[in-house]
Amino acid sequence: MRPERQIYQSDASYRRVLRELRRRVLAGVKLTYFDDDAPGNKRMGCSWGTCDDNLSSIMDGIYPTDRQPCPHDSRFFTQDGTEFATVTRVSSGCFYTCRIFKAKKGDRETARARVLKATEGLDDAS
Repeated sequence: MRPERQIYQSDASYRRVLRELRRRVLAGVKLTYFDDDAPGNKRMGCSWGTCDDNLSSIMDGIYPTDRQPCPHDSRFFTQDGTEFATVTRVSSGCFYTCRIFKAKKGDRETARARVLKATEGLDDAS
């Protein structure tokens, strides 16, 4: 029987997720994203963002905390990936503040640079 996961992700788990995003970018994994507009069940995801459902297997919690933003969230990072806010109350999902969903379709290089800049201080341990 699999142990029940905690509600919020730990900081170590968040760093694992960021390292995985950096690994994907450096490995040339294609930037893909989807926006489900079905009424009543709004879902979205991005292969280079913390919202990717495939990352849940490396997360120790179900939800990120307020201090664990995605590199594409304009509430926390500049266009180039420089972090400017470390703790902000997140009152709703990131769709309206996500730079991936607001960017031009071909702006993959900016998204790539943003992930690399936002993750450049991470070590490869833990």
